[in-house]
Amino acid sequence: MRLTPKLLMATLLLAAASPAQQPSTQTAPLFAVNAQYVQGVAPGYWPTAGAGLVLNIAAGTAICHSAPTNYAGDALTLAPSATNYVYLDPAANCAPSFNTSAFPADALPLATVTTSASTITQVTDQRTWFTSSERSFLAATSFSAPSVGAQIDLACGSLGNKAGMVVVPSSMGAGQSAQGLANGCALLDLRGGGSNLTSNYAPDVFGDENQYQSPFLFRYRWTSPQPADPNALQVLQVFADYATGGSNCSPGMPGTLCVDGLYHKHNPRGLMSALVARTPSQSTGALAGSSACYSEGDCIALNVGITSWDWQNAGGDEGSEAVRVDAEQGSTEFAASVSSVSGSTVRYTAASNENTRGEQRLLVSTGAANSKVYSTGTVTGFSGSGHITVTASGANWTGLDDGAHCFWMTHGADLYGSSLHHVFQIDSGSGGGGGTTFTISYFVENVGHPWSDDDPGTGSGGTGLYAIAPCSTVTGLGLSGSLTVANASPFAAGDAIFMPLGVDTAIQSGVFLAARTLPSTMANQVLVASNLGPRPFLRGLTIGGNYSNSEIYVGPPSGTDRLGNAIGPPNWGINFGQGNWSFGNSAFYIGDTHTSATTLRLIGVTRTNGSTAFFQYNKTGSSTDASQDTWSFSNGLTANPQSPPVLAANGENAADGLRINGSAGGASSGTGTTAGAGSSMTLYAGAGGTSSGGTNVTGGAAGSFAFRGATGGAGTGTGNGGAGSDFGVYLGAGGSGAAAGRNGKFFVEAQPTPTANVFSVEDSSQIDKVYVDSGFNLNAAANVVLKSAGSHLNASAGSNDFDGVISVSAATSASHTFSTAYASTPVCVLTPTSNPGSLTWWVTASNTAVTANLSAAGTITFNYHCAGNPN
Repeated sequence: MRLTPKLLMATLLLAAASPAQQPSTQTAPLFAVNAQYVQGVAPGYWPTAGAGLVLNIAAGTAICHSAPTNYAGDALTLAPSATNYVYLDPAANCAPSFNTSAFPADALPLATVTTSASTITQVTDQRTWFTSSERSFLAATSFSAPSVGAQIDLACGSLGNKAGMVVVPSSMGAGQSAQGLANGCALLDLRGGGSNLTSNYAPDVFGDENQYQSPFLFRYRWTSPQPADPNALQVLQVFADYATGGSNCSPGMPGTLCVDGLYHKHNPRGLMSALVARTPSQSTGALAGSSACYSEGDCIALNVGITSWDWQNAGGDEGSEAVRVDAEQGSTEFAASVSSVSGSTVRYTAASNENTRGEQRLLVSTGAANSKVYSTGTVTGFSGSGHITVTASGANWTGLDDGAHCFWMTHGADLYGSSLHHVFQIDSGSGGGGGTTFTISYFVENVGHPWSDDDPGTGSGGTGLYAIAPCSTVTGLGLSGSLTVANASPFAAGDAIFMPLGVDTAIQSGVFLAARTLPSTMANQVLVASNLGPRPFLRGLTIGGNYSNSEIYVGPPSGTDRLGNAIGPPNWGINFGQGNWSFGNSAFYIGDTHTSATTLRLIGVTRTNGSTAFFQYNKTGSSTDASQDTWSFSNGLTANPQSPPVLAANGENAADGLRINGSAGGASSGTGTTAGAGSSMTLYAGAGGTSSGGTNVTGGAAGSFAFRGATGGAGTGTGNGGAGSDFGVYLGAGGSGAAAGRNGKFFVEAQPTPTANVFSVEDSSQIDKVYVDSGFNLNAAANVVLKSAGSHLNASAGSNDFDGVISVSAATSASHTFSTAYASTPVCVLTPTSNPGSLTWWVTASNTAVTANLSAAGTITFNYHCAGNPN
């Protein structure tokens, strides 16, 4: 390099420069050509002594409050017999000023000037490039102190309680502010990863300073004084104003960009955070936050809100949503063609969905044109849990249990879509004899599960179609076009490869957890949904989509209280609070759309034997006679009304234990029509269970009907006792008309040949007192009494098996043959209805007839009465 005079001069000037200030002279003359040595740029504000105590300050330009400020040049009259500190004052738009104490913390120094009583004795130039940011960004390393914490405190204190940031570089050691960050001091800590980005230097809300590894840690602390109310403080605020030029339309909307037949929906966001995890981890959020409140007041971790002033106008708009949470399992697979294999590295081309790759997932090779896929025969079934045994027919799986093959069901047309596969790695060494079985592992969170695929094999109605192909586990990812696997031997150039989704994962779009430690009188709630406006919403909560177990699941209580007792269930499962609940329709509504007969099970309760008892609604499917629909209980019905409270006044009547009010039949009109029948009340007892096998076995008794009354209440003192229970059957009258309808009747329908009494009145010892026996005979253990003076014992026919008339005409005998023979000869009484004269008469009887006998032929009439053993 040739050393020119200009370069030599510049080199000498730089060598003589003091690191504390710009080189200056108070006596050398000014020449414009000097500016070429600083490429036409100079600090300006040159301070020179004038007459007496006057300090001349040349013109200059400074960056004041992040904006350029021009100064035309002027003079200051300094204090006599003092050291004057001359500076640019940011509080006065960086105009020159001075004092006799020190440079202010946020000032830009110009000079230190000493004076006598009447003149300036020395000017020490202190100029540098003039940029005033009011010391908004400071490095903690710029301050000397015995500890890192003290350095941070000095840096924060230099801000003078004004907003600014102190940067702690990664080179600084451990330590935090000893005094607590000063008001207005924000701290950007770059030590969060340590010197090798592996240490924890970030705090949690509980005061642990070594909880998190955060390469960029931003701290702030509010102290006094506080802003005036309303006091809304933020450490960091992002404000975005999407002012003009936006679009929100769906295809075909006139007067919009969408007249081109496309969607044009712009999506501004105030803040966006994204997290991508391609290696095993517990990814706990693209955005995470927590609040720890150690004093009184509300405590909210996440507070969001929206207010909308316009309408929802484009197709597919979701409307105004304060929070949208979306959790989905992936719906695409990485696929590519292998270009080469080197060691454990597989390189590929023609990739699709490359952004979905991940470590520790399976990579399957189907070969060129599926040449490596084995799919002979069919799968016939799955058994076991965790290590599931797969069984096939017509297949030979020998050698495929080498730990380097994977299995999946193909479902014919593939129920998951042509691009998705539910893939399991075959357990090494799990193949059984004959090459038609092996096992696959199905463990989630270290818990074994049974086969859950839609296709259980041909044995249960599935397709049985399957595929087996070589596979290995991905151990590393190249940026693009390559990855590494645990075993690269199954892969070769030209192979088609794909990376299936993981076997299983829990998808939960919202989880709300809460916990209390002390007793509380507050209305503690895990989830609250309230409409605060004057107009009702259509629904408070909507749940839709496809569910296999339940749309709403309420888990059982768990855990123990502070005494170690098991925590019991709450007072109510679902509680409609105090208020007006006169629903327009019903508290619960099921809009079932079945038009054919079906059963809707509305409530199910697990019995002690593990089976389920149901309360259900049975639809007949008839659109013209829906009155045939019924409610039913699969486990019987018991009604236990609560007793009314004790009152000083007359006591309340207890509620009806059971009341069933039938409805009138449907009316009809028109010639030849018939009105509908009224409601029937039918009670069916259950048949006895069948017993079979073995000896001395007995079938179960059929169900019984029992109506048991209760004792009337006892009177005390002179009070009378209350009446016992009544059992009344009120028969309806026939309807009036041209021919009146028949009255209702009470009947007991027995079997044609009963084997026991069919109707009885028992005493408290369950002994029959009045009963109809198996021969349909009426029996009374005591007297049969006709209480009324006008009561009669009538027979339905003139002469019957009980009493009647026998007429003898010019004969010595006549008989009445019983319609039904007695089991044995009855006792019969015979009474003549006229004077027999000289004739004598007697009666003879058998189990089939009663006979009136005369001593000689004659004509006479007898009344008879027979009673005997039941037939």
